[in-house]
Amino acid sequence: GEKNRLLLAKLFLKPSNILVLDEPTNDLDIETLELLEEIINQYQGTILIVSHDREFIDNTCNSVWAFEGKGVITEIVGGYSDYEQYVA
Repeated sequence: GEKNRLLLAKLFLKPSNILVLDEPTNDLDIETLELLEEIINQYQGTILIVSHDREFIDNTCNSVWAFEGKGVITEIVGGYSDYEQYVA
């Protein structure tokens, strides 16, 4: 937990316009996950997140890109729940 929180702090201290996060919730305890969500929601730039954590996507994303195969990419405004409604 402590090590992950330190890594998050270092990541978000560096000025940037865009972040790419690949499965950022893996191996995080609840406290660090909640901290990550808070930091992401306050971040002023663009964040590209690759994640299978549906609740995390709902809590942090305002747009979902669904890669549906054969080069088809669909953008859905909202989080994962909005995507589920779109495909239902």
